[in-house]
Amino acid sequence: MISRLIYNNMKTTSLILVLLIFLASVMPSFAQALLPTSRTGSLDASRSALKVQTEATRLENLKQRANTEITRRINFLTELLAKLDEIKQLSDTDKTSLKSQIQTQIDSLNALKIKIDADSDLITLREDVKSILNGYYIFAYFRVKVSLYVAAARLTTTSDILNTVYTKLQTRVGEEETKGTDVTALKALLSDMLAKITDAKTQHDAAITALNTLDAQSFSKNKSPFLDIRSKLKLGAEDLRAAYKDAIQIRQALGDVKGNLKKGTFETKDSTHSGATE
Repeated sequence: MISRLIYNNMKTTSLILVLLIFLASVMPSFAQALLPTSRTGSLDASRSALKVQTEATRLENLKQRANTEITRRINFLTELLAKLDEIKQLSDTDKTSLKSQIQTQIDSLNALKIKIDADSDLITLREDVKSILNGYYIFAYFRVKVSLYVAAARLTTTSDILNTVYTKLQTRVGEEETKGTDVTALKALLSDMLAKITDAKTQHDAAITALNTLDAQSFSKNKSPFLDIRSKLKLGAEDLRAAYKDAIQIRQALGDVKGNLKKGTFETKDSTHSGATE
């Protein structure tokens, strides 16, 4: 009996030892299996929070840069708006047209700023910021446009002066014809002079019409209209140079005309001449 009891106790003890050894080998693997799941969940949460924070930072930085660019353009336009009245070569009509265009750009930029400040995702914000550069070529556009308006205004001034000169020379040629002088060559020069002045006005009017229809967005996409306008003004200037040369030849042929044709002032030796002016 005693030996059997001892045997049974030894058997039980052996089973307990085997069970403990089994548990010791299994538990670390089980713990390790549970540990990565916990760590992965925590890591995903951290990454998600970091992503949200990073996107918020990018949004804010991008908005600040956008607002800086918009403010820079608005300041430039505001200063240009104030300076337009100081450009003497521009007519009141040109100034009014330019002021309207500039104010439209300022209003559009202010509206864009409001939209950018309200943007809540990077994709939309990036597109809006991109439009500042692609859609608002403010500096280049208005510098070119104002310079073309100035060139057109100079063309008008010169054309008006030459018209005055033409009228006075025409009167003198008519007087010579009345005296019996052969003025066939002078009339041909007068005809050419008038044709050149007329064509210069045609080129000027076409240039102004085209200028008034262009905007900053069209400038960024296609600069050929601006080149065409510049070409028209160049042709007009060439016309007026040719008309001026005609006037010089007529004056030389008449012999008694002196003064400044470029300013539209000349006089004859006979101070009582109706075409005399100071």
